[in-house]
Amino acid sequence: MIPIRRARTCLDTIHLETASHVRRHTQYGWAYPTTVSEDKVALFVPVIGVLLALILAMSPQLLLSNSAIDPLITRDDLTSEQIHSLREIGFATLPSEVNEGLPAIHLIEKVDGNLIIAGTWAGEFHFKDHSVFVSEGARDVFLAKLDVFGNWSWVHTFGGSGEDSVVSLESQGSEWVLRGRFYDTFFADDHQLYSDSKWSANAFQVNIEGNSVQNLWHYDEALLPLPIEGVWCGYR
Repeated sequence: MIPIRRARTCLDTIHLETASHVRRHTQYGWAYPTTVSEDKVALFVPVIGVLLALILAMSPQLLLSNSAIDPLITRDDLTSEQIHSLREIGFATLPSEVNEGLPAIHLIEKVDGNLIIAGTWAGEFHFKDHSVFVSEGARDVFLAKLDVFGNWSWVHTFGGSGEDSVVSLESQGSEWVLRGRFYDTFFADDHQLYSDSKWSANAFQVNIEGNSVQNLWHYDEALLPLPIEGVWCGYR
């Protein structure tokens, strides 16, 4: 397994909600409510905050993921050449810009200084020193490698007649496994998938090794996480 580092999206937030509770006691057969004093509430809230911080420090995967959390990828982890290459393309930095058709980075991993980037785009999309790619449907999928010198070592594009999305990226030995959702049709090089319905989402798994697609499979849609709404823009 290749060691990877997870990326922070532009919208990563943790919301903590608190609620007050009323306890009831019985005395002489009668029930009456009692409330917690403001002083006790003021003490209770920071104590809970400290306990939550300790839990996150000891085992962040309990709240954030099913797997161990690696240090998040930020601008400080990138070379100046990588930052320049990412800026040159003009990736979306807000979810609203994705709706406008801009290419977007949804998943990113770092291995030996190189970046493995998965995202989506609509219309025309151009990586330096590679062909201009034109989407087949409302939105297609790409997977690309950006080396430490800012060169796009390889680029793969996938898609079909519907709107496609990516939800997970992981390494399996020398292969990269990309999973996501598609509608109607989905193509990856010479491999192709057809959905049972044009109106409901199907899931795909594509295995890539270097410059070639190894396999394209139907995947159980129920096993996929929810679609990714945020975008990664840690190069800004």
